[in-house]
Amino acid sequence: MNYFLIFIFSIIIGFIGHFLYKFSNYNKIVALFFAVNESTWEHIKIGLTPLFLCTFIDAFFNGYVYNYWFNKFLSFLCFILMIPFLFYIYKFFLKKHFLIIDIFIFVFSLFVSILLNYYLDYIILNYNLNYIGIIGILFIIVAYLKWTFYPPKCFLFRDPISNKYGINAHSH
Repeated sequence: MNYFLIFIFSIIIGFIGHFLYKFSNYNKIVALFFAVNESTWEHIKIGLTPLFLCTFIDAFFNGYVYNYWFNKFLSFLCFILMIPFLFYIYKFFLKKHFLIIDIFIFVFSLFVSILLNYYLDYIILNYNLNYIGIIGILFIIVAYLKWTFYPPKCFLFRDPISNKYGINAHSH
């Protein structure tokens, strides 16, 4: 799949996904895939949704490629780690929240994640690393689906508006 198209698609779906839960009249199926509150985790989730979708489509055509699943796992992990790292670093230094910086962090994290995947596709590692990649991706998917309804009581999952967690953070 074309990496540029994945990047553009992910940005568009991410921006739409930020509001889709509310626009769906708080549909619980939509909640699985898109942001249900303003927590850091839910913002990670709106980037993972298009990345997962592109991966599952792309896997039909390229899933046999050497290290495909390991590369995807590292790419997902990169995105998952970059969002909170950059967000909390800037909040620490600026002591304020700026929407434009949040948007930049989201787009930049997608870009770096997809760029990492692009470069990893040209490195041949041990094929057995795909097993680690598959296990890692399965863990991320389970967490991704579970933590909206049963989030850990951790700052990454706390909605800064209501100080609550997960799908129950905002009353509808």
